[in-house]
Amino acid sequence: MYFSIAVCSLSLKYFRKLLKENFMNQVPASARVADSVVIDATRENDMFEIVTKGSKYLIVVTDPARRNIALLTDSESVPSGLALCRLMGTVVGGTLATGCIAIGSRMSIQDNADITGSCIISQTVTDIRPTGSPLQAAHIIAKARRSFTEEVEKIIAKEFAADNRETVRKMINHFGNAAGKSMALGVLARANKHGKLREAMELLEKYWARFWEIEFTEVAGDPGTPANEARWQMFYVDAGVPPPM
Repeated sequence: MYFSIAVCSLSLKYFRKLLKENFMNQVPASARVADSVVIDATRENDMFEIVTKGSKYLIVVTDPARRNIALLTDSESVPSGLALCRLMGTVVGGTLATGCIAIGSRMSIQDNADITGSCIISQTVTDIRPTGSPLQAAHIIAKARRSFTEEVEKIIAKEFAADNRETVRKMINHFGNAAGKSMALGVLARANKHGKLREAMELLEKYWARFWEIEFTEVAGDPGTPANEARWQMFYVDAGVPPPM
C-alpha cells in the first residue's frame, strides 16, 4: 500500500490526524512512500533516508512524541557524521512547520551536542523514503550515542577548569537522556562564562530534586516537553544568566 500526500494541501493538524488514523497504523514502515513524514505519527525505530540537494541523511526515530532522532549523515553541518537530535520541523519560505519533513522544503534539526541551541538547516529535500532494518537502526542509535558522549567530553574539557570537570560531569549525568544532558551542560557552560558556575551548580541540584528526580529517565530535563521547556527558561532567570539567543 502506497500513498503520496502533499503537505501543503492540508493543514498540519489534519495531515497528522489523517496519517495516524488512516495510514501510519496500517502500513509497515518498509512499505511507506511519501512526499512528507510527520515524526510524531511514526513508530520508534522507524528509519528514513532523506536526500537533499547536497547531502544524505539516515534518520532513526528514537522518540516520536518528542521528535527525537538518531542521525547519520555526510553533511558538513554535522562534523562527526553522527548525532542525537531533535527534529524541529520543515522550513518553507521562512516558516517552520513543526515536527515534519517534506519534499521541497528544508529540515530544521537541533543537535543535542550543540549547547548553543542553534539549529542545522538542511538544503532542500528532494527525496524521502523508508529504509533499513531494526538491526541497522539499533546500530546507528548506538553509534550516535557514543558520538554524543564523546562530544560532551570535548565540551567539558573546553569549557571548564580541570578542578570543576568531574563535578560538572556528575551533574549532567543526573539526566538519563541526551536532551536533558545537553541543557544541563549548556546552562553550566553559560554560567561559567558569566562567573556564576558555583551558584548555577547549587541551583541545578535544587531543580533536580524538585522537578526531575521523580521523572522517568527518558523525560527528565528534556525540553521537548512543555513543562521542562518552561523550567529551563525559569532556571536561566533564577540563575541570572542570559539564555542562548
